[in-house]
Amino acid sequence: MGIPSRQSSALVNQIRKSSFLAEVGNEEINRFVEFAKSCILHPGAEIFQQNQPCSFVYLLTEGKVRLYRTSALGQERTIDFISAGELFGEAGMFSGTGYPFSSAASEGGEAIAFDAFRFNRVLYSRPDLTLKMLSSVSRQLVRMFDRVDALKGRCATSKVAFYLLHADRQSREGWLVDLPFRRSDLANLLGIQAETLCRILAKFRKQGWVKAEGPRLRISDAAALHTLLNDKEAR
Repeated sequence: MGIPSRQSSALVNQIRKSSFLAEVGNEEINRFVEFAKSCILHPGAEIFQQNQPCSFVYLLTEGKVRLYRTSALGQERTIDFISAGELFGEAGMFSGTGYPFSSAASEGGEAIAFDAFRFNRVLYSRPDLTLKMLSSVSRQLVRMFDRVDALKGRCATSKVAFYLLHADRQSREGWLVDLPFRRSDLANLLGIQAETLCRILAKFRKQGWVKAEGPRLRISDAAALHTLLNDKEAR
């Protein structure tokens, strides 16, 4: 799962950066620290498996994590990406059947693992946090369903344009969009081949619609990308 790496004071600072726990008082933050440990996530490392009993709830503090499901035929399908500051694995506490999906580090990073049983006990004493968590899980599900509906029937070029224009969960600053380190992970999410994704991104860069800035893309011409969404031939 990972390698313990941070002391309690550092854990408190990292937990404070979570939108979920940002407003929790110092006393309760210390309660969370009592059953938390920090883990190093190596690229591609598996964190938990689909249907595995929920033993930990995670807070990603650095990097990016891929959530995916495996079909009965063994085919993997990426369903979402988790960015730094977000919880993941919490749905497993409410499903009754363990984690509803698998997770793996899309790139190197770190996460804080909270013991799920003790995490749940804290939630039991704080109904407001329980409601906040359920709301977060609900929003994630709605986002996934909306993406499936929006991508259905689109061609590969339109799918990529749609993702870039709606990737505001992905550590976005203005028109700067984070991309997963492994392009194959994003291609899997969009239901296209990795080679096709790279070709389309190269075309967007050549047209001047986007500019590469390290692992990110800066959208230079959003209007051009919107045109692809509205073009009937791009569906």
